[in-house]
Amino acid sequence: MSLSSSLPSVGILTTTPRAAAVLVDKLRDECRAQYGARTDEEAPPLLIHTLGLCVAEGSEALGRTIVEGLDRLEAAGASFVALTCCAAHIALARLPPPRLPVIDLADEVRRALPAAARSVALLASDAVLATRLYQDRLARAGLEVRHDPRWQPLVERLRRGLREAGGERHARILWRRLFRSAQAAGADAILLGSGELHAFGGTAAGSIPLVDAQRCLAAAAIHRWRMLMGPRLARAVRETA
Repeated sequence: MSLSSSLPSVGILTTTPRAAAVLVDKLRDECRAQYGARTDEEAPPLLIHTLGLCVAEGSEALGRTIVEGLDRLEAAGASFVALTCCAAHIALARLPPPRLPVIDLADEVRRALPAAARSVALLASDAVLATRLYQDRLARAGLEVRHDPRWQPLVERLRRGLREAGGERHARILWRRLFRSAQAAGADAILLGSGELHAFGGTAAGSIPLVDAQRCLAAAAIHRWRMLMGPRLARAVRETA
């Protein structure tokens, strides 16, 4: 038996079905980690709305698209929203506060970094870097954000490889090169700031922590949902057994 649709729902506002699928996989992992979910039927109800191609962060069109997406999720019954697009987070900060709570992605990333960290190497797509969501937020928290422009060709080639049939093997070779270069930058942690890089969140050898932005978002969403559920969660999971 699945969890009842009358329970609180997690809203997902994202750019494309591919981006939604990445977050849903992370949510599934967090359900297992945070409350021992054994099957997909023990996951929270999800409501997903895709924005389509995420347009330039400064455009009025993006703001209208975000508001429309939030309104649709609210009307569908979402209790709060996990927003995956960095440009959308920047645009959202310039709008009046929405009625529906939206998880602050950059804030969750900051919380997930090791407490002793003083510097972070940022690996992300050109589009994510251009928003400066992570750079500015982490700098305000007193962290040094390290980024070598020489990493970008590797990041973009890796992203393309993951989208091509049979490209995963080559992407993993590129990842090892990219990881070694980022590790050599001497930062206290590496931040994976783009959704495509999530596949490598647990594959690097070495002592430097890897922080996956999408996993941070998923962890915050499941934690918030658990708080809304309260004692009902244990009862609902027992009923699925």
